[in-house]
Formats: sequence, structure tokens, C-alpha cells
Amino acid sequence: MGLLPPKKQAKSGRGRREGTNHKKNAALRAGGNKPAVLKDSPAGIQGNASPPEQSKAATLRQFPSKDNLLKRLLACGIPITEVVDVGVREHTHELIVNFPTLKHHLFEPAKSFFPVIAENYKSINHTLYPKALGSANETHYLVASALKKDGVPTHSSIMATRPALVDGQEIISVEEFRIERFDSLGIEMEFNSLLKVDVDGLDTEVLRGFGEQLKRASVVIVEATSELVVERSELLIAAGFSFFDIVDMVYYGPRLYQMDLCFVRNDLINLKVRPDIANFDSALWAPIT
Repeated sequence: MGLLPPKKQAKSGRGRREGTNHKKNAALRAGGNKPAVLKDSPAGIQGNASPPEQSKAATLRQFPSKDNLLKRLLACGIPITEVVDVGVREHTHELIVNFPTLKHHLFEPAKSFFPVIAENYKSINHTLYPKALGSANETHYLVASALKKDGVPTHSSIMATRPALVDGQEIISVEEFRIERFDSLGIEMEFNSLLKVDVDGLDTEVLRGFGEQLKRASVVIVEATSELVVERSELLIAAGFSFFDIVDMVYYGPRLYQMDLCFVRNDLINLKVRPDIANFDSALWAPIT
């Protein structure tokens, strides 16, 4: 039934960029300075891949992209009942394309994205929650900033204290709002949902805010910078998940800076998900070139 109000509770959040990552990314996913509207409608595409599509996905060459990852998860038979997308911004194209018939639960506190979200998800069964998720119920500040200091907003981040100066050039605007834990919202995540978290900073706190409900997800995809890979991996492993893949990697200079981590719940790990390398099959060995 999906995100059904159970007993009681209430709350959610969008992340602040930690450390040097504080003002980073959000670099509008569609590129440029304007929210992107999807041009291709997913109408007619079937939900969780049918057996023929799964067979086709299984023969695809492994590639570290989110779209390829989702197709491989489907090919492995990982159950995905609904999509919970925390930090959706304009849209998550790969989730729309691969799960066009599933319910999408979208969490996004930045009101400027609401019109384009409505346009991008007009053919998708979805609910938009204008909330910011985190690990505590408290007041924070949503800060819109311009990377080039030209007054054109390119990033949004969450800060615990209000910036001293809003100059309209680097710091465009500041909005006070509440961060809330997911498990205090009074709603329940559908069992075997796919959870995607990308809030440009407080992703670890968002995961913690799901509490025991985190274990209801079959798949968790979370963004991480290189400094936070261990932290987020340890949290998910402790919650009963196994590492599956790293996708959408981004380099800054010579080193790997940012990526999406994918974890699958332990009880879903089988030989299709993790072939036994002790019985080595050269056909399964696929170096990335």
C-alpha cells in the first residue's frame, strides 16, 4: 500500500554539504542554471522489467551508471515495490525510466523545484512531500548560493546557523525550515521499496532518521564523497545491507571525489546477486575498460 500512516509520529530533510563539500553539488542535474524538464515520456514502458526485459538486462555489459545498475538489479530479481526518493530536485531520470508504473514518494524542501517536479512526474504515480529529512527534529536554514558569485543560483545546502551575509551574488537567499526524521512522520515505507538519498550533505543523517524503517528497503542508493564512503557504508552494513556497486563516479582533479553507493538487503543476496567466485566462470569476469 505504500507510505501508509501507521500509529503516530512525523518528520523529514535535505542535506548540508559537509566540510569542504559544504557548498558543492546540486550542480543542476540537468546542467545549466534552470531546472530541467524531461522531454521523453515514460508512457508505455512497463514497471519492474518483465522476464524478457530482465533477460536482456542480464546480457548487458556491466557499466557503473545508475541506469545500468537498476537494470542489473531487476535482472537479478531484486524485489522493488515502490520508490522513495529523498532529495529529488527536478527529477531522478533513471528511476522514472526504470520504474514508470511504480509509486514514487518524492521528498524535496526547495519550493522552486515544485513546478518542474509536477511537470516531470505528470505521467508517474507520485506524492511530493515538501519536507527536509534528517536525524533530528530541529530548525535549520536552506541556503541558495551561486558558485560563480554572479547571482545565478546553482547550489542549495542546509546550514545549522544562519549565514551572516546574504549579498544576492554568492548567497542568494536563506529560508528557515524544519528538518524532520522520517520515522517521526507517522508514515510507513512500503516493504521492499528502493530508497535513494541524495541531499548534498546530510545523507548519513537522513539514513539515520529512517530508524528501523531503513530495514524495510530492499535497495539503498546513497551519494557519498570519498571522505564519507566508510561512514555511510558502515551504517548500512550495520543495518543489514551488503555492498553491491559504486556508480556515477565523479573525479575532481586526479582523484575520485563523489559517487553513488548501492546496497542490497542481506536476505536478498543469492548466487544470482553474488555468483560464487570459488567456482570461477570466465564469462562473468568483466573488467571496466
